[in-house]
Amino acid sequence: MLSSTMVSSPECGVSVLPDDFFTSAEVEPVGRWFLSHWDRLHAHRGMSSSGAGAGSDEEDGADSASSSSEEEEEDVEFEDDLEYLRSLDPKECKEQDHYRVLGIPRLRIRATEEQIRKAYRFKVLRHHPDKRRAAGEDIREDDDYFTCITRAFETLGAPAKRRSYDSVDPEFDDDLPELKKGVSEAEFLAAYGPAFERNARWSVKKHVPKLGDERYKKNTV
Repeated sequence: MLSSTMVSSPECGVSVLPDDFFTSAEVEPVGRWFLSHWDRLHAHRGMSSSGAGAGSDEEDGADSASSSSEEEEEDVEFEDDLEYLRSLDPKECKEQDHYRVLGIPRLRIRATEEQIRKAYRFKVLRHHPDKRRAAGEDIREDDDYFTCITRAFETLGAPAKRRSYDSVDPEFDDDLPELKKGVSEAEFLAAYGPAFERNARWSVKKHVPKLGDERYKKNTV
């Protein structure tokens, strides 16, 4: 009982706890508590529970994936490639496919911030070591792929880091069409319009106007 551990203090005339009564233990937030903890730690980066940017630099640098959150979000089924996850080396996280780690390899640059958060939540609830132990799984020392999941979210969950990662994504189509001289205006717009739209994500300003076509007025492109 508590009274059995208390000692008398002649100075104040009351019983007090000995110095070594309390012990410290390191705990780690899991699931939705982890996401709340992450938001508090990285609030200065522009992350929030609503997905809105707080910093002006992040806001100016928001890409087309962020602006697409204004539209109706695609209903996504997150992939869970356990064989791939177990093949990862936590020491080589920079070389991994972050989108594949989070189970959204098909969305990639089209994924919104909210979809990335949901994908990470799905992975945490399924692959956090505590969750796996609670399910009776034997966790091996060389099976620390959860670190790779965390690194993927740290990269894709921060707009500036994600933009840098996407800029060297081998899955991104950065080819420009080759046209012969003398093509018509309609042919030029049809060929370069999609390429212009794809590369608009690298603009530091939001809502980049489209290249348009012959029907567009000059002040709208």
